[in-house]
Amino acid sequence: MTIMQITQDQLRDILSYDPRTGIFTWKKSGRSAGCKNSSGYIVIRIGNRPGKLLYAHRLAWLYMTGEWPTQEIDHIDRDRSNNKIDNLRQATVHQNRQNRPPRSDSSSGIRGVFQNKLSGSWRAKIAAGNKTKNLGSHIRFCEAIKARKAAEIALHGEFSPRAQ
Repeated sequence: MTIMQITQDQLRDILSYDPRTGIFTWKKSGRSAGCKNSSGYIVIRIGNRPGKLLYAHRLAWLYMTGEWPTQEIDHIDRDRSNNKIDNLRQATVHQNRQNRPPRSDSSSGIRGVFQNKLSGSWRAKIAAGNKTKNLGSHIRFCEAIKARKAAEIALHGEFSPRAQ
């Protein structure tokens, strides 16, 4: 069976899935299925084909809905290994990118908020389509954060970052 040939019934024949914990177990052995890859996702090898690892979050979607996801699967809490069904949702590539943490080189720790080194003021910006929208210059850090959060909710709705 190839990746798209496995059905919900076939998956349920070989694996059990607990939607409350997000953990898969092999029905034959009762052992936990899968391991964490270098990107932090849980992957599971189904069948004997070497190199064919399937993402557990996509398998969870198939297991619970009966259909392969037609889009990307977003981990709402950003924890790539948390495959609880209530933590997963289908998302476009653009939507999925909205729910990511700040860059590692971020000086403020908040996406789209940075300090103007000359004036000391805080600036906020956000990407809207292919353009960057300036959200203003603020004397206080918390004001810049508020401007950024308001713009995230207005532009990205439920896909705006949860916690930064």
